[in-house]
Amino acid sequence: MHSTIHFLSSTYLDRLIPFHSLHEVHSLQGRIYCGLALLHTITHLIRWGVRKELGSPVGYSMVAISGYVAMLLMLVVVLSMTLAKRFAWIPFERRFNVHWLFLGLAAAL
Repeated sequence: MHSTIHFLSSTYLDRLIPFHSLHEVHSLQGRIYCGLALLHTITHLIRWGVRKELGSPVGYSMVAISGYVAMLLMLVVVLSMTLAKRFAWIPFERRFNVHWLFLGLAAAL
């Protein structure tokens, strides 16, 4: 991907698309999307709690379970590239490989 962006930044497209800042845009969008997904999940949990449906089949339906899995994977992916980079004992390659869990997130959604 880096090579593709480097090549495209030397073409006319660079005048139309800010290739030099795509990583920052991707990072910001990931954090915003994670925050909105977390808010969405919490809202569902509050609604189910108010209706006393958390322990009922609604809380254990396929939709709910896929939502739990998606939220867990979303947190793992985002935290692997934000919070975990503060820890020197977690190498970048491992955090980058964890980032591929977005495929499981897409499948859960």
